[in-house]
Amino acid sequence: MERGSLKPYRAARLRRSAVSGIVEIELSLSYRAGSNLSQSMQSIRIWWRSYRVALCSLQSAMTRVLLGKEALETLIAALHELPTKTAAISSLYHFDSVPQVEIARRLAMPISTVEKHLSRANVYLLERLGGAQ
Repeated sequence: MERGSLKPYRAARLRRSAVSGIVEIELSLSYRAGSNLSQSMQSIRIWWRSYRVALCSLQSAMTRVLLGKEALETLIAALHELPTKTAAISSLYHFDSVPQVEIARRLAMPISTVEKHLSRANVYLLERLGGAQ
């Protein structure tokens, strides 16, 4: 028998060993791939949940903005329906935060007149915006 040749049973054992090693490597790689895939899927699930929460929050915020915009448009339309002086006094007081005394001084009228205009404007705007009962 030549020096480099193997006996048949030994060659068969080596082949089985090699095949067994390859199977173990394949199983190990499959396990790692499965583990990595499982971790990736878990990450995707977590991301998707946070994305859905963020999307719901965004939709809720957009709805509030649209409702606020509609209410503001209604308020502006109602302000335009008021007499000019009443609308001006209401705008100065509510939007520009000018005190009633300063409004009275600027418009050269008694403070009671400013209060009367503000009261009328507030009652009308509450009725117009649906807040009066």
